[in-house]
Amino acid sequence: MFHALLVLLMMHPVHETVSEVQWNRETQRFEIALRLHILDQQWIENQADKTQKIENVALGYLTKTFRIRPIRDGKAETNKDSKSSKAKIHWVGRSEEGSHVWWYFEVEPVLANGALANEEPKFEIEQRMFFERHEGFHNRVIFIGQLSKTAITLTIERPTAPLEESIDDQPRQPRE
Repeated sequence: MFHALLVLLMMHPVHETVSEVQWNRETQRFEIALRLHILDQQWIENQADKTQKIENVALGYLTKTFRIRPIRDGKAETNKDSKSSKAKIHWVGRSEEGSHVWWYFEVEPVLANGALANEEPKFEIEQRMFFERHEGFHNRVIFIGQLSKTAITLTIERPTAPLEESIDDQPRQPRE
């Protein structure tokens, strides 16, 4: 019985992306390495115009499903003309690793006053990748450096999470 259950669990496909997110204080951008299954990339490509390059297809999908927004007064800042973030996504590149693909990009957040350097901004991350493909999809986010948590998992039930501390690179005081 146990062996049959183990075999079933091993055969059950895992629907997950893994993102490594790090703040680059010098460029004022979040640097992201996103690992996804090659079949998920192919699914994205099949949804898009066949004449577009993969980087354009990827940027289009990321713009709709991956956001990092500043938080002010406990609320995320959004563009008044749409529900999307004002942040700009910059494509860096991609690489293949077995049955997975890594997408490398940067998110350049923009505060309402346009000045990140004069403040200690707080952010939230929202990732809705592949929820339209599979309800049980998980987007694992690993924070590197001075960001607030080590890792979180975003799901269709909880697609957004705050980066509770500021991204300032000053050493943190221990919590009491």
